[in-house]
Amino acid sequence: MNLITQSLSNENKKKIHELSLRILSEVGIRFNADPALELFKKHGIKTAAQTVFLNPQTIEAALSTVPPTFTLEARNPDHSIVIGGEHHQFGPGYGAPFVLESDGSQRDATMTDYDNFCKLAHSSPYLDFLGSIMVQPGELDPISGHLDMLMSNFTLTDKATMGSTASPMAARDSLNMAKIIFNSLDRPVVLGLINSLSPLQYAEDMTLSLMEYAGAGQPVIIHGGAMMGSTCPITEAGTQALQNAMNLAGICLTQLVNPGTPVVYGAGGTPLDMKTGGYSIGSPELARCVAAHAAMGRHYHLPTRAGGAFTDSLVTDFQAGVESSLLLGSAAASGVNLSLHCCGILGSYIGMSYEKFMVDEELCGMVKKMVEPADYTEEAFAFDLIKEIGIGGQYLTHIHTMKRCRSAFFQNQIFNKDNQGRWWANGGKWSHEKASEMVSLRLEAYEKPYMDNTVKGELKKYIHRKR
Repeated sequence: MNLITQSLSNENKKKIHELSLRILSEVGIRFNADPALELFKKHGIKTAAQTVFLNPQTIEAALSTVPPTFTLEARNPDHSIVIGGEHHQFGPGYGAPFVLESDGSQRDATMTDYDNFCKLAHSSPYLDFLGSIMVQPGELDPISGHLDMLMSNFTLTDKATMGSTASPMAARDSLNMAKIIFNSLDRPVVLGLINSLSPLQYAEDMTLSLMEYAGAGQPVIIHGGAMMGSTCPITEAGTQALQNAMNLAGICLTQLVNPGTPVVYGAGGTPLDMKTGGYSIGSPELARCVAAHAAMGRHYHLPTRAGGAFTDSLVTDFQAGVESSLLLGSAAASGVNLSLHCCGILGSYIGMSYEKFMVDEELCGMVKKMVEPADYTEEAFAFDLIKEIGIGGQYLTHIHTMKRCRSAFFQNQIFNKDNQGRWWANGGKWSHEKASEMVSLRLEAYEKPYMDNTVKGELKKYIHRKR
């Protein structure tokens, strides 16, 4: 068992589960959408106004139909990803309205930025999928802007992608555009993020978007973004029970809409900074809550999701590195299957940074290497080699080492491994300076993946009709 999850014993998992069931049956949860309330009533579930009271039997029945793993298909089959089990899948930042420059200044994100982050994610050796809002371009129409972002997701990359859940209409557009590309929705091809509204609510748009995705059999992440001490109890145990209850309620709705719909169990719990009243996402408490929620997801045999390289810093500095390493590393070590916000996030979700995207990408590679299973085959033990070298010999120049020296260890591209003299001879560049240079090189080298012109034309026609 990972040390980070040892504090959540089987007894404490049982306590969290049982308290969550009490919350759902005695306090209830509000779904601010009439179609969801009608569906609950149809299945004989008690409702009062917009509050739903879920009994343990309904929850258990819902959990029994969620698949423990599923494959999210990509346009390029080589980029399809398995979500669940022992897999760790990383995606870039999500939802930031601003871009934070290397000098600490802030500007509105643009569609050019969005396309650039699509290109960087596509060419990344460590990112496995794309979010639906790498940044929020300020010039886009708030009603139809999701169409532009979806078009970029589907055409600038052939990796697996998330769709929009900004509104029920955006959810339908995501599904319709995915159907144009994949010909049908008979298997998971687009992933939606559903955020609950703490405490104990689901907003109308989120509820209806959930129902759109589940109705089409497309996977959703059910996630609670509660703030400890503000929208949930300040204690970790209370936070975990409340968020678990909200997750279970969302999972229940997906299975009532369409039994067997894939669901990813979201993990979170962010402290409120009691000095500023803002998020404190670069915190050890969040890491602990993620570990606990990941353990609960495994308890229910569900794929799990958490955040990634989080930081409250506004620049790519030492604070950003420490907090990002803590959060991304602990999430992976806790067995989280799917991580958003792995590259680029600064300032408690407020902005994306090109430089931080690149250094975070290197961090992703290091974390993936860290959680990669070790090789314990007979060849890897290398007894014959040990016997041959014997006592007091050396392995450096042996052919065994020479054959493996370029692939045995993680190879850094940005982080410095040189001595002082070599570092100065190479320009004495700091990590963020090297990262800035790599952004330009990567964007210049980007090659757009192939898409059939007929499919591309159908996507354009669809967007034109929607406008």
